[in-house]
Amino acid sequence: MHTISFAINYWSKGEIQALFLRHEGYLGAIGAFLKGCEDDEVDHNWVEHYLASSGLDQGSRSRQNSTSESLCDVLELDKRGNRLLPFPLLDRPDIYTADVHDLTTDADARDYWLDVFSRGIDKLASVARESQLGVPDAQERSEMFARSFRERVDILRGTPNAFGALSIRKLLDMREQCFAEAEFYDVYAKHKQKENEVALSMLPSIFDHLDTLAWEERQIDVLRHVLAGNILDLGASEVVKRREEGNFGFSDALKLVHDRPWLTDHASQWVQKLKTQPYRCALIFVDNSGFDIVLGIFALVRELLRLKTKVILAVNSEPVINDVQYGELLVLADRVGDVSSCIRDALVEERLVIVESGSSSSCLDLMRVDRKLCAMCNQVDLVVLEGMGRAVHTNFHAQFHCDSVKVAVLKSSWIAQHLGGHLFSSVFKFEKGLPRTEPESPE
Repeated sequence: MHTISFAINYWSKGEIQALFLRHEGYLGAIGAFLKGCEDDEVDHNWVEHYLASSGLDQGSRSRQNSTSESLCDVLELDKRGNRLLPFPLLDRPDIYTADVHDLTTDADARDYWLDVFSRGIDKLASVARESQLGVPDAQERSEMFARSFRERVDILRGTPNAFGALSIRKLLDMREQCFAEAEFYDVYAKHKQKENEVALSMLPSIFDHLDTLAWEERQIDVLRHVLAGNILDLGASEVVKRREEGNFGFSDALKLVHDRPWLTDHASQWVQKLKTQPYRCALIFVDNSGFDIVLGIFALVRELLRLKTKVILAVNSEPVINDVQYGELLVLADRVGDVSSCIRDALVEERLVIVESGSSSSCLDLMRVDRKLCAMCNQVDLVVLEGMGRAVHTNFHAQFHCDSVKVAVLKSSWIAQHLGGHLFSSVFKFEKGLPRTEPESPE
């Protein structure tokens, strides 16, 4: 950028000044900067910091608050400590788009989701404050979080593309940045710890119940447990409301899993595949802590291990809402191994492996996956995406070069309606892998 500016100024004898638009500046100057910062010896990735970056309608505000006389807006990037690569089993990464819903162009969808996020601000500020009880400035910082996120939501109402294409994923990520800016990390940590303990206490009876069932019946019941666990998501306003109204636990969630056929129901094909040709290695992108991971996902893991399938659990690298994270899952897996010798033996023999996904989001961008996980994918012949964030808000239409499962409960009436279902409809989408083909050359 400096070279271009200097050259134009020099050759025009100072009569012309180089200006850089946000979009072209990112693709050009910032892209060149990132390329120049590459270092094979160091793991890192870059993420736009929305709070410090100026949106498209913030130029005058940025200049007024700046001590510089420059008329430039601001683009700030965060450097994070793991290198991210495109997921190697993703079909056609050249045309892949993570987000299913474009809130930039769909005004009705945008209004709905901005209202949803806006209504939840005060509740989340309260959760953040309670997560640091006894810390003197927790109240002040919780108000800072609420004010900061509300300001960004208001900006997006007037200028939806203020920070680029708008999506549910971007709103979720922006909210987490507001938490971090106010120095709140893992605000649901205490809730997760409590729920993990309750789930672990229930696990022996859950496994005993499943073992009384015939094989095919057990496979379907395991899926019901995965769906029930996925209902208990503290990031879903409908679920939070039910929990606040009374004691709403795993048995209640099981009752909300509707009888088959589900909204998307490929469970019979799934069971037939397991029966006739089990998988060599399954990669599961997991979702929530507590009941979800302990009573749902580990029930599925146990069944796959019994079929001699190696299992890789890909888990968030950093905390977000009540999603399980890497360090937490290492401890949980060890404790689940105390209940199940199948799990314990698999951990010892490395037939059950826990790895970081590289994500710090409730959603999943398959163009940004930890390179260590990518290196393990040559053995994977099944990919499982669990939860609304990873399997519905993003990647619902993604296809792979191996078989895939997308499993979630629709905890948003808006999403359910757009998929032809209703609140708490279940999705179990099983798809065969596609052969590898070279992308078509442009004419």
